[in-house]
Amino acid sequence: MPLFFRQAWRLKTYTKLLSARVFKAKYGDDRFDKAVSNDIPTKVSWAARGIMKSVATMNAGLRRSIGDGKTTKITGDLWVGDACINFKNNITEATIKPTWVAELITPAREWDQRRVWGLFDSTTARHILATHIQEDEFLDEWDWGLSGMGTYSTNSGYWCAQGTTTLPSPLSSFWSSWWKRKIFPKWKLFVWKIINNALPMHDCLVKRGIITLNVWSFCGSSGESTTHLFLECEVVKRVLSSGSLGIRTEGNQGIGIAVWLKNMLSYIMREDKQEEERVVELIATLWSVWLHRNECCFRATQCIPTSITKLARIWKQRWVKAFSMHGGLPSLLGEQITPCVEQAWIVGECSDEDPVVIITDGAWKKIKGREARDWDAAIGWVILYKGDTLVQGASKVFASSPAQAEALAILTAFKNILSLARNIIVWTDSIQIVHALHDEASSPMECKPVIRDIKKQTLSFVYCKIVKVKKLFVLRAHNLAVTVRKVP
Repeated sequence: MPLFFRQAWRLKTYTKLLSARVFKAKYGDDRFDKAVSNDIPTKVSWAARGIMKSVATMNAGLRRSIGDGKTTKITGDLWVGDACINFKNNITEATIKPTWVAELITPAREWDQRRVWGLFDSTTARHILATHIQEDEFLDEWDWGLSGMGTYSTNSGYWCAQGTTTLPSPLSSFWSSWWKRKIFPKWKLFVWKIINNALPMHDCLVKRGIITLNVWSFCGSSGESTTHLFLECEVVKRVLSSGSLGIRTEGNQGIGIAVWLKNMLSYIMREDKQEEERVVELIATLWSVWLHRNECCFRATQCIPTSITKLARIWKQRWVKAFSMHGGLPSLLGEQITPCVEQAWIVGECSDEDPVVIITDGAWKKIKGREARDWDAAIGWVILYKGDTLVQGASKVFASSPAQAEALAILTAFKNILSLARNIIVWTDSIQIVHALHDEASSPMECKPVIRDIKKQTLSFVYCKIVKVKKLFVLRAHNLAVTVRKVP
């Protein structure tokens, strides 16, 4: 069935295919919708019957994407959250319960907030209000609910066919994030070997019977292990503490290098998100320690701490050059900070008029232990012209993910500047939004309506450039958003 459904999804998604046009002419434009409810014609070919039957079988993985809301039932269809929703239990019998989602939308293409709060509990109401209604009215569509992007995959289809609506994670959150980092592949494998104790250190070689005695150490002490080399060695301690991160390992006795390194990287990646500077600083230092250790071991050179720091600086410069990171490692290499201009989405051609710069950012926080309000979100924006502030503002929003908050910040800023400029440059620290503008299919489901409205707004300008910059550049907008988010 998952393979049959892949063909059904292909016919629904790629409507210009010859097979899709033949299928539509033969069985009608609404055949996918009817197949969801197991409405299959009696006179139909075996291949078409199999495709339609797969839609009825796999309907547990389908969810509605709201357009005009006229064909989506409020309580009968999956369109918000992870399950079908219900009205509040304490609604009086005199209250008329709406049937279609369109009855919750005002003529201005906004949610009727009074009605939403009155009909649903707080959690459901917040998720409904976080569903962005696109400005242009279109028919409700089907998305694949077991994918964050809303697109079907055979892997998720097999799990759906087995009755599982939550896909198992093949990797821990740490490794899933680690393999996506923009660093050298050899560094990724190097960290994996450290954490899994797979480096050919003397203690490992003794354990495997390759050598018989563990008598040599990098710093001259007896014995060698991965934890000793990277965490307990006096030479490495001085190198780490003298670096820009100022790492001190004296209080980590009894903690193995695997736990220490994993915790350190998890903290840095959580705080810096997609920024790589501090990750590169740490890994380049450990990598240089390993290379210098091999020099001492196999070429009988002398252990010199300054050689490690020089080697680490060389590898950091190699990383900057290899990944073309404009601005590179400003705090480490002393270079001037500039935006990552390659990571941009551009519409139109800039005229002679000076551009207006819009700084945007979203502040999103998950709140644990509070079922009625499991997240808080706010957005901030600052509009500059020739370095002077024209407009700035911030507001709370309903956003079910950090990416949606970032997209809403850009869209709201656009609505505040339509009459102020013709050339626009937008700074955002979300590379995910820039990628979504280039390829809407890579956008999370909750962001797609916002992305479409952003693209529509850009047509109002002669020139618009949305560029990914470092977090430092959006700090003003970030502070505005955080301040508003913290207001009860």
